[in-house]
Amino acid sequence: MKSRFSLMLIFLLLMLSFFTCHFSTSMAIGGAPEATLEFWMDENQTAFVTVTIAFFKSGYNLTDWGTVVRNVSDFYAIPQIDGSGGDIGIPMFYELVHNYSLGQLDEGVYTFTLLHDDPLHTLWENMVFEIGFPADINDDGKVDIRDIAIVALAFGTHNPDPDYNPDADIYYDGKVDIKDIAFTAMHFGE
Repeated sequence: MKSRFSLMLIFLLLMLSFFTCHFSTSMAIGGAPEATLEFWMDENQTAFVTVTIAFFKSGYNLTDWGTVVRNVSDFYAIPQIDGSGGDIGIPMFYELVHNYSLGQLDEGVYTFTLLHDDPLHTLWENMVFEIGFPADINDDGKVDIRDIAIVALAFGTHNPDPDYNPDADIYYDGKVDIKDIAFTAMHFGE
């Protein structure tokens, strides 16, 4: 009876957290170059993010796309934008596209973040994407209460705890927390 109550409480918390989790955001900065992100995979199962930057040539110039830096399940890139000068003449709209290769990724949830090249490296644009079907933790072809229970049992653990379950760590961040439970609950019934 106690375990049933605990599972119901966890499920209620999951539903509440579902409404507060953000799996992708979009920020447009008035007057500044705007960026859009798109995730895709090629026939070799290599992951890519296509970044499109739109700006007026009279005020901005892209000087370097930067390289991708990976920190476990998070990827970062900082393109260099020069906004100090302007062209003489009629401003023209430019749209530049670049593909960042993320390599071959294991099943899981990942984040790609485009940062401004300002001293604080503020958020410009980010997206969350998933590889495979990570919410199906026990690989039975569906996401049900068994998958939620696996994550719930590992909740609050982190690597190298003996109770840590890497299969329940959907975000590959070394800990099983509310993000992992919320993600599994979001796919419940699929």
